[in-house]
Amino acid sequence: MRRGFNLFGAGSRWLYDTVRGLEARGSPAYLEARYEDLVSDPDDTCERLLRHFGAGQPRIALEGSTGRRGEYNEQWLSRAEPRAWNQRPSDPISSRSVGQYREKLSVRDLDRLERISLHRSVRVADGLPRTFGDLVRFLGYSTEPSVAPAESDYVDEMQLELGDYLRRLKRLQNRKEWALPRRYTRFGRH
Repeated sequence: MRRGFNLFGAGSRWLYDTVRGLEARGSPAYLEARYEDLVSDPDDTCERLLRHFGAGQPRIALEGSTGRRGEYNEQWLSRAEPRAWNQRPSDPISSRSVGQYREKLSVRDLDRLERISLHRSVRVADGLPRTFGDLVRFLGYSTEPSVAPAESDYVDEMQLELGDYLRRLKRLQNRKEWALPRRYTRFGRH
């Protein structure tokens, strides 16, 4: 959401991209790596990635990299990317964003995320979830006992969906080949 997405857009992006990635499970080129593993154990995770992709041993030892400022440097501070990501490539690896959603989002927001679902027109491989909530559980993330959700506000949810659509439409505005963006997700209704 810090990168310009509203709640619906951020949840939709994660749902769609993650389901599409999971469809590649079983392919020899596929390797699943969790962000949580990367920030909590960067040495082993990077070594596993390098080994899988046949890159051999890294030239620079990764040992002790957690919390150490990186050596990568690029003059990009004036660009929007570091501000949007709230981080630079040279910043130390940190796990501070893991689980941060519990502190930042309200019960109503969490209920809305839970109900984001892929549109009927989106084909999904058998056995993969179609909703944000089902995907969270499918991936084995812990979910707290469900709090009674707030009453669904249809108008507010439609505004979130429309706001996300307009943001995506605006991004396409200056492209030479222009077409309306497709809707891949929606709020599931109770």
